[in-house]
Amino acid sequence: MMVKDMVQKYQDDIKLHGEVGDILIAPEMGLYNELRYKYYQIALKVKESYIQTWNGYDNYGSMVKQMDDDFESCMEYAYEEIGNDLISMGIYDMDKKAIVDYASEFGIFNNYLDIKDEFLQTLGAIQQELNNKVAV
Repeated sequence: MMVKDMVQKYQDDIKLHGEVGDILIAPEMGLYNELRYKYYQIALKVKESYIQTWNGYDNYGSMVKQMDDDFESCMEYAYEEIGNDLISMGIYDMDKKAIVDYASEFGIFNNYLDIKDEFLQTLGAIQQELNNKVAV
């Protein structure tokens, strides 16, 4: 469901009936929760795609060379979904580069970058240890 449709869906309070009485949920809270769920599902899809990509490597050299390109390729789905949502809201001046720049500015990629750095450091330490053993 596009964001525009979600906004239209949550115009009125949501009334939940329970044993202790009715509970009203503000439309903003309903929209917030649905948006969170939507983008959580998008993130899961990107994650699964990246995991499958990692399972396809036959050696660490190709993994290191391809990891950023593969991450970018897996993120295409998210960029497309974000772009479609923005267009549904009448925002037409956000292309993929603008979305990536915005996400970078707010640290959206920091987890990936931190994990990548840790992985490369660990890989470097293993390589150094192997070199030391060969030298002995």
